[in-house]
Amino acid sequence: MLRLETINSALLKAATKLVSIPAFDSFRIVDGTSAALQLGHRRSIDIDLFSNDKADAQHVMNVLRRHFPSAQLDNEYDWVTALINGIKVDIHPDWHTPFSDPPIVQNDLRLASLRDVAIFKINAIIGRREKKDYIDLFYLFEVIDPEQLLHDFKKAEPLLSDNSILFALGETNAAFANDSPMPEMLCSLDTDEVIIRMNDIRTNYFKMLEKQRNLKNPQKE
Repeated sequence: MLRLETINSALLKAATKLVSIPAFDSFRIVDGTSAALQLGHRRSIDIDLFSNDKADAQHVMNVLRRHFPSAQLDNEYDWVTALINGIKVDIHPDWHTPFSDPPIVQNDLRLASLRDVAIFKINAIIGRREKKDYIDLFYLFEVIDPEQLLHDFKKAEPLLSDNSILFALGETNAAFANDSPMPEMLCSLDTDEVIIRMNDIRTNYFKMLEKQRNLKNPQKE
């Protein structure tokens, strides 16, 4: 059952209509909105739609104009940003990271699985330091084994270095200290607990990597 209290009616209406459009049938809702709808830990205020299939940005904009005539549209690089009845929507075709799982389809919404959202979030913290990403990962790590998830991430993103992952996991404190927005929480949150948990996961990941290196390169006696 999806936690619909995490989004407002305008977002729900826009998301439901977007995923019902045949031209967008390969897209699914990702990022914090998918995590919030499945976990119920915080509110989400925007929509990210991702697909592994190629699509021309101009075609995406033409589809949006037909279904949302009053939407404000912008083409940024290889994705499209829209403002639909006050809701910000980012649409990314040809997303480079393959989805691991089939989509979750409930309440006329099509969502990325929690594992795919978590892989997306690890990717996010490597490139930015935002509170919402670390908070989402904290709750995702409560339902997905961190070691398995980091293994899945490395399979999905083999070109990213272990050092970049370790560094990002250790930057939780920096994310809470900077001026990135704090999401509206629907449950109590102890930021110190988030920082400690993420640092523990970083330490355990480092130990796992060291063990793997030692197995590959045993010391000669």
